[in-house]
Amino acid sequence: MRLVALSALRVGESPRFGDVDRDLVLALATEAAAVPPIVVHWPTMRVVDGIHRLLAARVRGDQAMRVKFFSGTLDDAFVLSVYYNGVSGFPLTEAERLAAVARIHRTHPHWPLWVIRALAGLPVLSFPA
Repeated sequence: MRLVALSALRVGESPRFGDVDRDLVLALATEAAAVPPIVVHWPTMRVVDGIHRLLAARVRGDQAMRVKFFSGTLDDAFVLSVYYNGVSGFPLTEAERLAAVARIHRTHPHWPLWVIRALAGLPVLSFPA
């Protein structure tokens, strides 16, 4: 984990539809409790998980924040983003999860569909025999 200047971080691609939830950003900006570090794709400095926390830090006027780095491909960064958004306090909608499953199935065709669905937090339709 490292402390990284906010100016070095870029808003990454999100599995969410629509814009950032401004109310959540403002709520996080006024929260006194320490927030978990965000996850950043090392090669591009794009946020994989924690866009709302990044924007809240900018609203507060912070200069830096704690970051965990991920060095995989951009397709793998999207998978990680879907997973983290599935276990966060601001989960993805069912439609967002289904769209993410379709995309991950295209980018990772060698992965079983039941694994992708489980990763996205959707019911597993069948297990392998």
